[in-house]
Amino acid sequence: MRGMARDNQSDRTTGAILGVIYVAVLFVQCPNPQALFWAPLYFLQAFLVGYAASWCARFTWKCARRNSP
Repeated sequence: MRGMARDNQSDRTTGAILGVIYVAVLFVQCPNPQALFWAPLYFLQAFLVGYAASWCARFTWKCARRNSP
C-alpha cells in the first residue's frame, strides 16, 4: 500500500507541473486580463490530463512488466 501512495503522489506532481506549464504558456501567448478569470479552469484541465496520462503510463508499464516473458 505504501508504494501505491507514492505512485499517486507522483501522478499528482506530474499533473501539477503540466498545469503550471500550460497556464504559463497560455499567458505568454495571449496576455489577456480576462484570461486570469479562467486560469483556475485551465489549470484544472491540464492537471487532470497530466494526472490521467501519468496514471495510464504507469499502469501500462506495470502490465507490460507483469506480462513479459
